[in-house]
Amino acid sequence: MDPEDDCHPSSSRRSVGASSNSSQLPKAVGSSKTAPAENAAPTSSAIIMASPEDYVPSVGRPLPLPQWLKYAPSAFYVSSTEAYEDLASKVELQVQNLLKKHNYNTVGNFVRFYMGFESSGFTQLDQFFREYSPPITPDHYTCVGLGLELLKKLWCLESLYAGLASKFYVVSCEEAIENVTRYTGNGRPPVQLAEKEHILLAMRIKINNRSGFLVLDPGYHVARAVTIMADKKYPHTGWFTQKNDEAGVKEYNYELDPTGRYLIWKIHETNRRGENNDYESLIYVEEPFLCAVQCTERRNLVYNFKSLLARDTKGQVIAGLYFDLTQSDTVTIFCKDDEGSKLRKKLKFSVFSGKDLPAEIEELVEDCGSQLGMLEGDLCNLLITLATIVENKQFVQQTLAINDIVNNIAAEN
Repeated sequence: MDPEDDCHPSSSRRSVGASSNSSQLPKAVGSSKTAPAENAAPTSSAIIMASPEDYVPSVGRPLPLPQWLKYAPSAFYVSSTEAYEDLASKVELQVQNLLKKHNYNTVGNFVRFYMGFESSGFTQLDQFFREYSPPITPDHYTCVGLGLELLKKLWCLESLYAGLASKFYVVSCEEAIENVTRYTGNGRPPVQLAEKEHILLAMRIKINNRSGFLVLDPGYHVARAVTIMADKKYPHTGWFTQKNDEAGVKEYNYELDPTGRYLIWKIHETNRRGENNDYESLIYVEEPFLCAVQCTERRNLVYNFKSLLARDTKGQVIAGLYFDLTQSDTVTIFCKDDEGSKLRKKLKFSVFSGKDLPAEIEELVEDCGSQLGMLEGDLCNLLITLATIVENKQFVQQTLAINDIVNNIAAEN
């Protein structure tokens, strides 16, 4: 499969925006103090949590235990299928505008994380990681920032649909589940094993007397309002093609599990050799997720795969870069040429450690930076910074060690 299309490529599982006139280079270091819950502060009786100390990461568990609010918003009522189609089209437009305006970016916060560690006085990354609180800024949106930004954007529809925006809530996703029945059979997600590496938005809907969900996933570049009806009848979305390019075809399908607590997200990939790959992820929609920053964003800091991607309004990735810390000596840069064809080049990070870039590479970097909405020279500066980071083998090894611990905890899912 083509890794530039994916937030968390399947090859990395279980072994994770820039505005048009701003730099991708990090501008601040996150506070080492624990941040407050990122959604509304519920009463303690409304939170699913083993005990207060479980929220604090420990040596054996780098991530805090996830928390959920017990009560989700009630369903948004729509009188007819036609009225729902109109609503969904307006919501979808907000998603598409967001995809184009904001890049998907797990690189920026990773750089800030590194800079924070280097200036912290800590010698052990796992200690710093447990105290670090990742900031969320428009220049460095992952699925978390994109989801929270979309929550704000949906308020512009209030004049047309009173109460709509308050019906959406953040939901957690566990990816590449090996045994869906075992996972969902316990009711709530298994807190001690949950990784919660992805979040998206959901809203309960009721079309006349038919129940379902409307789901929005800008983190995985889904440029549509996905409808999941309990009876699987129209306007149930069903299978759709998420991408079809030179790497292959990727198809998605969402449906309610028998308990009604989860959405089963099915992914079917076919490469150009005709080889298939299928896996399933689970979206817990029963209760709003309260730990998007402290669990999901934090988890993605140490994920081995990093990417910075520009998307169009259809959710197609048009330019960017990606690299894998397990193979940290190379980075892949890609963009479109004047004819619209994709240019892609894998480069050694060491190329950016010298003083002068070859003219061909310099042109590719500047073209890519322009298509990412970056100012001239900013992408080159970012790559120079990344070259410095990956040369720090001790930092990379400690990052991957934390990632391995998280993967091992979640391996039973």
